[in-house]
Amino acid sequence: QEEWSDDYRSRRGEPQDIISFMIDERQRPIMTHGESILQRGPNAYAKPATALNILRETVLGRENFDFAFREYCRRWAFKHPEPADFFRTMDDASGVDLDWFWRGWFYSTDHVDIAVEKINAFTVEPRDPDVRKPLLAAERDSARPTLSQARNAPLAKRSDRYPELLDFYDSFDELDVTPADRRAFEQFMEDLEDGDREVLDAYNEHPLHFSVVRFRNRGGLVMPLPLEITYEDGNVEAITIPVEIWKLDPEVCTRMFVSESPIVRVTLDPSRELADADRTNNTYPPKIMDGRFAVNPSDERRNPMQDARAERGRPAVEATARELAGKLAARWSTAPAPQTPLKSASVLLADLPDALLQDPWNRDFALELSSETGIEPGSLDVLATIRSHGPDGEAGTRDDIELVLRADGSVADG
Repeated sequence: QEEWSDDYRSRRGEPQDIISFMIDERQRPIMTHGESILQRGPNAYAKPATALNILRETVLGRENFDFAFREYCRRWAFKHPEPADFFRTMDDASGVDLDWFWRGWFYSTDHVDIAVEKINAFTVEPRDPDVRKPLLAAERDSARPTLSQARNAPLAKRSDRYPELLDFYDSFDELDVTPADRRAFEQFMEDLEDGDREVLDAYNEHPLHFSVVRFRNRGGLVMPLPLEITYEDGNVEAITIPVEIWKLDPEVCTRMFVSESPIVRVTLDPSRELADADRTNNTYPPKIMDGRFAVNPSDERRNPMQDARAERGRPAVEATARELAGKLAARWSTAPAPQTPLKSASVLLADLPDALLQDPWNRDFALELSSETGIEPGSLDVLATIRSHGPDGEAGTRDDIELVLRADGSVADG
């Protein structure tokens, strides 16, 4: 179907289209007896199609999947394979252990909901005291004061009035660099082996950043982790972590990334290839989720049968309106001038048959004559407006019909 046209209207196969079924409490595993299935279409067609699409695009890759699928067709041509035969053949032909995939997608009702839960960023702390201590002092001094500290700051201090109360520790700062610190650092560098010293020097010239990313499986279905990593220098990297990362713990896993530039954002499943049910937890740090809401007037309850009656009666209302408009236009052309249609009501409405003043539901039209002056006979100016309240007989509902009658005998929607 994808080779048929660019805009082929496919209803199945895209991962994002199966999410509502995957989180439905009435879902049954694909490998369920037919009498126990509650939603046959999604269960028998949509979910298997999506599973195979994900297997081809994300898990195996197109080339490996296509080879394995052709091998399955070759081995089982003109035979009667069972689902297990398909599973085993795909495993064997692709060379990939897919037990986790068949178990999750075909034998369970788990869904995909993987969160990027946390990122811990680390760098190697410098050993040189002339670098390390000023760095620590800057971090300490930049910390926001507590509420009590902020409120106590303006208070007069007794030690300001009596400086003799101050002792050694009032002026001592453990983050001041001392000659003893420098001697200890020199001794540390001398004790290093040549290889360790080269590593430390290389790091000082090109610092590295270590980021530990934690993922949590909230939906129960383990999957590979396609990631988009954004760095502070603006570079963006796309990688996919294999599903084996969940082998030790199917609920929580971590992965460390080493980079020259700090990581500023990690996004899971940027191309919507996993059928992830909750995309609000796919980005860390979390993003503000944009959305829109509409303000609409409250609507009455719909009645399809009543709507159909109104549609069937509309042609009759329009036919009556055209006949009435023709009579009013003819009488307006002979009405004494200058007058308004409202003031000429006795002339315009005299001896009109009742059939022209009732709708198809035997209710009187609401007829409103215009109070405008200067209406020329034969023009498009409005002589009158008629309203029918439709089959329900209530004003202001969906089946109301309003038409305007013009001086040339024509009719238009009001």
